[in-house]
Amino acid sequence: MELELLYRCVAALNVHQAKVTGCVVYEDEAGETRMELREFGGFKRDRKAIAE
Repeated sequence: MELELLYRCVAALNVHQAKVTGCVVYEDEAGETRMELREFGGFKRDRKAIAE
């Protein structure tokens, strides 16, 4: 599925009781669309990792 960027950088969090999923879609210096997806647990130490 091809995504068309409306903004150069966007982020989203999907929050559940057991885990949090973070997604960032951005345009790099070369104009390529990049997506980073990470999952974190629901514990306090995992929430601290999201902030980093």
